[in-house]
Amino acid sequence: MELLREHRHQQELERMAKGSVWRNADDYVFVTRNGGMLWPNDVWATFKRLLKRAGLRSDIRIHDLRHAMASFWLAHGVPVKVVSERLGHANISITLQIYGHLLPNMQEQAAADMEAMFLGGTIHTSSTRTVVTHETQDTRDND
Repeated sequence: MELLREHRHQQELERMAKGSVWRNADDYVFVTRNGGMLWPNDVWATFKRLLKRAGLRSDIRIHDLRHAMASFWLAHGVPVKVVSERLGHANISITLQIYGHLLPNMQEQAAADMEAMFLGGTIHTSSTRTVVTHETQDTRDND
């Protein structure tokens, strides 16, 4: 809500600066530079310009950003439940149907974590993987 209040304040400043040129009579949240209605083609054209400016492929779609973000989160260990909620999926199974192929190492990582817990190893996490190390003890009698 705070972001929306800040946006509203900024929009009010723009309205005052533009004077009679400002066209947001319907009080839209997102508008053009002069307060006009923001049409889908406007968003698309701006997105394409930003792709070009960033040196990215021109065939990237806005929806591809959603998939890229979800894939990034899952690859970096964000729990599937959290990703599902952020994407607005009705339940976690939808998220798993779409992105489950990105999680093939979850079984291996869970086993490694349990092994470390039981064998006194250390779990080293990085942004993309977990490395488990063990300190070995010689249990033979030295008699």
